[in-house]
Amino acid sequence: WMDLLRIPVAPTDKDNGKDLPESVEIIHKLIDAQVAAGIPPNRIVLGGFSQGGALALVASLKYTKALAGACVLSGWCPPSADVAPLAAASANKGIPFLVCHGSADRTVLPVCGEGVRDVLEAAGTPVEFH
Repeated sequence: WMDLLRIPVAPTDKDNGKDLPESVEIIHKLIDAQVAAGIPPNRIVLGGFSQGGALALVASLKYTKALAGACVLSGWCPPSADVAPLAAASANKGIPFLVCHGSADRTVLPVCGEGVRDVLEAAGTPVEFH
């Protein structure tokens, strides 16, 4: 997981990026293992809640093969991942993303989910937002 410097998480918060690259690498190895077992990447969906949502967002955008989709539940764009240019150049910018965020979330502010949606839409990524 990631080292959170502040709760509630807000889009203007900085992060130290600690553990995010290692976590993304673990997710990519899990995907690669499934691909090696015969499951095509375009049949794999990544998803996560809260920190897992932020991780699913970054891991899917950094993965070099097209996935089936991604689901970000109560997540955010980790500033250290520089998500906007990452999304614009990603092999997965064309996959569907489901982004959901509760309006009463006091741990990860709802504006964070809106930020994920906005960044993905700006990159031309199909997003369903709730």
